[in-house]
Amino acid sequence: MGWWIGGGVVVVIVGLVGAMLVWTAVGVRLTAETSVDLPPARVWSFFEDPHNLAVWDRSVHSVEITSAPPYGVGSTFDTISPEQHGRVTRTSYLVTELVPGKSGSVDVVGSEQFRHATWITRVEPAGTGTRVVIEVEFQPKFQVFFLTPLLFFSRDNLMVADMDYLNDALVKYGRE
Repeated sequence: MGWWIGGGVVVVIVGLVGAMLVWTAVGVRLTAETSVDLPPARVWSFFEDPHNLAVWDRSVHSVEITSAPPYGVGSTFDTISPEQHGRVTRTSYLVTELVPGKSGSVDVVGSEQFRHATWITRVEPAGTGTRVVIEVEFQPKFQVFFLTPLLFFSRDNLMVADMDYLNDALVKYGRE
């Protein structure tokens, strides 16, 4: 009996490591949404300025635009994380798709954590307001593959909290 318990633990550990490696190879997709009582054009104007990421995304302390105007497909920017343990992380992005007033897509082109990541933002009319949908697809680098199950299994909590911050930021922005 003792051998089976030990063997069972080994099987579980090997299974978890295998799952993490698969998630690292194929990636993870997270989706969340929020609705706000503002017209889509006003909501879209909030997203036109990448600096607004620092207003609602807890992983972003500041944003630096790294390409010349005008802002659009081909534009680049970097996000700088809040300081943790005496260091900050810089992530570089490239705008890959832009449908003004409707949707935008950015790819991570330089990151310590991700081999690939794409952020997609959609703004859709919803009744008298607007629905905002944020989708994130990412493949972590092997060094941080152990974070994949944490992100995958806690995705609702992480994304819901960010959507709450986004909603609050949009309401405040709508009053300006």
